[in-house]
Amino acid sequence: ELIKLKKDVNLVQEIIYKLFNSNDKIRTNELELNFYINSPETAADLISMSNALPKEFDALFSIEWNGLSSGEVSLLHLFSSLYNSIDKINSSRNKRKILLLLDEIDLYLHPEWQRKIFSDILDMLNEFNETISFQILMSSHSPIIASDFLPVDIISLTRGHNREIVTGTLESIGFGESIEKTMSQGFFLKATVGERVLKKVEELVKRKNDRSFINDNEYITSLIKNKFLTYILGVKND
Repeated sequence: ELIKLKKDVNLVQEIIYKLFNSNDKIRTNELELNFYINSPETAADLISMSNALPKEFDALFSIEWNGLSSGEVSLLHLFSSLYNSIDKINSSRNKRKILLLLDEIDLYLHPEWQRKIFSDILDMLNEFNETISFQILMSSHSPIIASDFLPVDIISLTRGHNREIVTGTLESIGFGESIEKTMSQGFFLKATVGERVLKKVEELVKRKNDRSFINDNEYITSLIKNKFLTYILGVKND
């Protein structure tokens, strides 16, 4: 134990030495030192060294990616952790089967990234398809991601009257269906527009013959671009 502790302490010293000799900028406060590393090679070395330390040392170092959005960080963590975990299994060179559980991978992701992420995951997994076969179980609140799956592969989860979990299938949505249809029929939305809009439109429709009310809301009605709605309201917008 003493020998192992000494090795860990030596590794901590190596990390600190590398930080002080490889950084471009240092910011300090009373509680921490922040090092900005621009060299990809140095960053990779530091990550590898910190990963070699026991969990008891986790509080000493925190590695973050400066300038990345939460969505970019989420993608970085997802693909790096997936690749690293699968690569370790693949190193045995034995034919293996993996059940891959992915929970709400759409979190923090821009809609365009949601549209591409499942395809990108499959592209990465194909690198291992000669030695590993995969089965994927994924949870998501995203209709964009749901549109990548066949209807028979989609299971809905809802709460019953007694708060119990009820499962079902959604045969009307899935592979290639529009996002609007998927949202309304598969994600249990009462409408595909915001609640504020519904309330305002309902009020405008009910009082469309009240000219003083319509005049008071003329600015709002002048900005409405939905032709069907402007027809109902009797508004003519160019």
